[in-house]
Amino acid sequence: MDGGRTVRLAIIGCGGIARAHMRGYEQIKQAEPDKLEIVAVCDSIVERAQEFADWAERFQGKRPRVYTDHEVLLKEEAGNLDSADIITPHHLHHVIGVACLEAGLHVMIEKPVGVTVKATKAVVEAAKRTGKFAATAENIRRGVPQRTAWWLFNESKLIGEPTLFYAIQVGYMPPPQPGREPAWHWRVDKFFGGGLVLGQWRSLLRHNPLSLRRCEASPCGCEATHPASVPQRRRVGFG
Repeated sequence: MDGGRTVRLAIIGCGGIARAHMRGYEQIKQAEPDKLEIVAVCDSIVERAQEFADWAERFQGKRPRVYTDHEVLLKEEAGNLDSADIITPHHLHHVIGVACLEAGLHVMIEKPVGVTVKATKAVVEAAKRTGKFAATAENIRRGVPQRTAWWLFNESKLIGEPTLFYAIQVGYMPPPQPGREPAWHWRVDKFFGGGLVLGQWRSLLRHNPLSLRRCEASPCGCEATHPASVPQRRRVGFG
């Protein structure tokens, strides 16, 4: 991709964490107005997509087109996009990621790339096959403290060679108030999220000091779950 021209972007998934992505794009737009343009937004719940379109219009001066199906988006925006930011429920990451890559787009996918090793490999193979970039939206990885730790371990060698890292984190998430239960909850749904260890603890482990020395995927040994085989018990939005 020519680094000197505007990147035409689709946002697929307009749920909770997608708001953090939008804030980032807004800041980029303020700093470098010609760096990117959000051309389209997509969510299975149209109200969410419309909200994001309104938001994008406020900071970029142009309203993205709204979609509720990523396949329709890819068909109607063919030739009009360079990349896609995929911020859907976990079980859709590899499905939509592969579809976007095969449509000729670079992709950034919220973590995890796939709910299984097999699903993740499908994205990697699609990126190699199409010659497009497939990136993971890893929060914190590029923060100042993490870059400093990288320098300490790998460049200055001030700390020496790490052999052991031990940490304990304790947290509590109270149950939702009656009448305010979420439509779904990725932490407790194996099919949507891949399980707590994959969805949360791998993120934490990737940010510990030892992970700054190496980045290796942890095998899970289970099979990828296609969305067609997942019981859709509730109205599920993207993200």
